[in-house]
Amino acid sequence: MDRRNFYSWNMMIQASRAAGHTSSAAELFDRIPQRDAATWNVMIHAYAAQGSIDAAARLFDRMPHRDVCSCNALVIAFAREGNIARSKSLFDRMSQWNLVSCNAVVQSYIRSSNLDQAKKIFDSMPDHDVVSWNSLITLYAQSGHLELAKNTFDGMEFRDLVSWNAMIAAYVAASRIRGCQAMFDRVPERQAVTWNSMITALAHQGQIEAAKSIFDRMPAKDLVSWTNLLLCYAQNGFLEESDRAFHRLPFTNAVARTTMILVNAQRGDLATAREIFDTMPDQDVVTWTAMVQAYGHQGFVALAKNIFDKIPEKNPVSWSVMLLAYAENGHFDEAVRFFHEIPRK
Repeated sequence: MDRRNFYSWNMMIQASRAAGHTSSAAELFDRIPQRDAATWNVMIHAYAAQGSIDAAARLFDRMPHRDVCSCNALVIAFAREGNIARSKSLFDRMSQWNLVSCNAVVQSYIRSSNLDQAKKIFDSMPDHDVVSWNSLITLYAQSGHLELAKNTFDGMEFRDLVSWNAMIAAYVAASRIRGCQAMFDRVPERQAVTWNSMITALAHQGQIEAAKSIFDRMPAKDLVSWTNLLLCYAQNGFLEESDRAFHRLPFTNAVARTTMILVNAQRGDLATAREIFDTMPDQDVVTWTAMVQAYGHQGFVALAKNIFDKIPEKNPVSWSVMLLAYAENGHFDEAVRFFHEIPRK
């Protein structure tokens, strides 16, 4: 098939993939008279982006000739899914690696807290880019080695926004707020994620005024910024300030509404908590569990159990919150019976 025709078909598949129309992309893929490596790779990326990892793997297995891009697509897909074993297995079978492959495996090990293995892969890499070094900073931060993270950061020839945010997170993890603030002040170009990281860091340390000062200095506030301020007040017991922040939100999300359910429960206003819950368009297990906690906290165990029974899909936290509602309110016999109903894996 003419090279221009390859290009046209691939562009149509890519356009369908970019629009999120994976089924249309698959239909085009099946109709194409001949396929080159780029055709297969685009389709593998389409399935992976949709979260259809098994479909991506099946297509990968059908490929007559695989290149490093094909392997990288699947290595990354497995890693993002949290399937480190399949990601590393494919990585080990690759005839050649590049920075994309290595970075994907390093990051997957870091996300799973397998820091020794992540460092082993990092040290075996023939070369490193800014993504690699950012991963190493995150690795050191998670393992409590702030000075090593700082030395890595200082030794980088080029830093991007992720580098600065990773270093701020390292100071937060070490509860070194002064260092965190100093790093924040050095950031050459702050974006919303940098400001929000700083607000979160100060909130965790109970430094409400400093967090509010950072919030006020933000040139442009998004929903995440407002939600972070709301969480800052709520987590530190500033209930009235939480309420004022909630009513100033340009629009709300599930996190903000769930937080306000718990805030209103803390101050005994279950009617408002229930009103927020009932008007939520996007109730999830966290929201349902918050309502169970709200009733349990105020001693309405029967109402808590009624909500618990209606949760579509319960998770371990849901069961724990309901058990705590029984125990905290002196319903010890019910607590024992309920404990034995908790699913065991």
